Amino acid sequence: MELALALGKERSVARAPQGARDGLRAWALLKGLPPNYQEPLGMRWENNRLVPDVNYDVACGIWRMALEGTTQWGIAKSLTARGISTPKGRMVWSGTTVGSILTNLVYAGVVEALKTEAVAPRARRKATYGNSSSRRRPQEERVRLEGLVAAPIVTEEEFQWALERRRHNQRYAAKNTKMREYLLKGRIRCARCARVYTGVTRGDHAYYYCRGRAKVDWGAQKCSAEKLKAQEVEQAVYETVVHVLESPEVYLGEVERRWESREQTINSLRRAVADLDRQAREEREAEAQAIRLASRFEVSDDAFQQEVGLIRTRRRWIGEERGRVQAQLDDLGDGPPDPAAMAKLGDALSERLAGATPEDRRSVLDAVGATIIAQGDGTWELELEIPQEPPPSEPEMQIVNS
Repeated sequence: MELALALGKERSVARAPQGARDGLRAWALLKGLPPNYQEPLGMRWENNRLVPDVNYDVACGIWRMALEGTTQWGIAKSLTARGISTPKGRMVWSGTTVGSILTNLVYAGVVEALKTEAVAPRARRKATYGNSSSRRRPQEERVRLEGLVAAPIVTEEEFQWALERRRHNQRYAAKNTKMREYLLKGRIRCARCARVYTGVTRGDHAYYYCRGRAKVDWGAQKCSAEKLKAQEVEQAVYETVVHVLESPEVYLGEVERRWESREQTINSLRRAVADLDRQAREEREAEAQAIRLASRFEVSDDAFQQEVGLIRTRRRWIGEERGRVQAQLDDLGDGPPDPAAMAKLGDALSERLAGATPEDRRSVLDAVGATIIAQGDGTWELELEIPQEPPPSEPEMQIVNS
């Protein structure tokens, strides 16, 4: 009897965290409201809506400077010099505080619910238990709630532009080039942990390291990817890009050959998506059946909780797998690059290709969207985003906050 009571208590304790997570998600999905009502700078909650408050003009000023191209540390210095207090009432602003404002989608009219989740810590300093640490969820796992912001400051297009501008400033910040120029900073991604490589100088040698080797989320393992010699990989990548732009017929021929062989892969991925959709429907029907049986008292509470937990775990896995397969299908769905676009791009970059300055080389890599996928064993692959049609002759209009 004592053993049975102990097992029951253990199961109820294990079900409690999952029940709490399901309740928070249901609150956001069914009621369309965030589980917690945190107030961003310049807004306050009133009747389940975010309305402007006394600091609304301050938030507008921060976004105005960001859309003009000012860095987050430049914005922080400007706010400190003007004597404006921070959200916590301090008189000295930091770039981190400004960065938290510029990465909050609420200013574009979207409230993101469930942005973090509890996880087990890597190390426990005391005799504790449970998930006492937290991590930020990926963008696709968050719940978007729209219609809760009365007066958004920027559009989503402006928000994404400012976000990309912030990444650009971080990539080419002066502190990152004190020892040398890192041409591929922010362009190398690890195939093992999906993190970005960073440039590091050790004595007379420079390398690119995976950030997962040092900084990892709570509960995660350090990445075992090997380092890359900076000079070798930079020279090889740039020479490959120049060869592609100067001799596009070889590149286009290889792309065309691979495109013809993609048809079989695309059909296979489409079948996989259809099969995952079928499994998702079956799991939804199984969950509905379990709920009907529980409502008639035909199954015990323990059996019901166990079965529903397994069903929801399978549904979560199916959803994640479908997203991964659909992403692969979307990538393969793009057609091959247009020869006219290649020629026009090569002509536009002809002067830059001959340049030897870091600015010239960076502009070339930006134009072709160069991304390096490091395999972790010292090898890497180069991915290019060549336009599928000739780029417009008119320059793009710069976003200006109105």
